[in-house]
Amino acid sequence: MADLKKSLKQKAQELSAPQLPIMEGRDKGDTDDLIGVVVTLRDFGFMSGDNGDYVVFIVDEEPKEFFFGGKVLTDDMQKMESDGYHQMIVDEGLPMVLTKKKSKNKQTYTNVLFYPEEK
Repeated sequence: MADLKKSLKQKAQELSAPQLPIMEGRDKGDTDDLIGVVVTLRDFGFMSGDNGDYVVFIVDEEPKEFFFGGKVLTDDMQKMESDGYHQMIVDEGLPMVLTKKKSKNKQTYTNVLFYPEEK
């Protein structure tokens, strides 16, 4: 039998409310509040849901909140992760702006532009 360091209750609570370390001590923010605002993505991780993996991220401008990203940001962050850029993003920050766009089939989605031009 394994050496059980946690109580059954502790283990069960962890499984029923999975969290990433970047979520601890933060409230869930509304991604729509970030639309059109240049923010600095500071860290990210991934969680699994009914429709696959999705990104969870934090920004410097809202230190008490974490945010869930959509498909575009999730795909981009998965590429950054697989190409080895995660620690560089944590160290340097990644400026970005989120915008709402309409797809060809008229669905609204959230797009991302990294290093947006300063106006």
